[in-house]
Amino acid sequence: MQWASAMLRALRPARKLVGTDLKGNKYYEIIKDGSKPRREVITAKNFKPERYTPETIPTEWQAWIRGMREDPPSLDELRKKERKLDILQEKVKQIEERDRKLQEKEYEEGLVAKPLQKSRTVPVGHASAPIYEGLDNRVEPTTTSKGFQPGTWEPPNSGKTNKGTVSETREVTFQPESWVPPGNRKTKKA
Repeated sequence: MQWASAMLRALRPARKLVGTDLKGNKYYEIIKDGSKPRREVITAKNFKPERYTPETIPTEWQAWIRGMREDPPSLDELRKKERKLDILQEKVKQIEERDRKLQEKEYEEGLVAKPLQKSRTVPVGHASAPIYEGLDNRVEPTTTSKGFQPGTWEPPNSGKTNKGTVSETREVTFQPESWVPPGNRKTKKA
């Protein structure tokens, strides 16, 4: 059976290990008969495709896989980038701490108002729920105006409107106009 597996390996395109990254991912070139080599990665943790995140593969290796970079990145290059990111993260922590101390000082001196604490009101129900609160908690709408009563609003023009008439029950009945093409409209002469 060894001869069969050796023949299958001979028929399969050659796979050449190009390098690894700091996370243990392996990068290969698959060389076929004179065609452009195909580049691929085998992740160290054998991620399922749905678990892939952009941080899984370093940007330098992504550029190499996509053909935007001719030579694969070296381990020294990857280590340099990692050190730069560590330094940057440390600087960000220092700046955030300095900002927090400055803000506390401004609060104490009264230069800046402290943000309001979270309110103790709790939303009741959900937007898709038919009732948002208990029926015993409901109140009728109120107003601060002396002349307004909820549900009694009337339009200011209680006579005729432009396109219809107002009946005794305050229902508006419209009389539709027929559409006329712009070129056939007759203009009224005064």
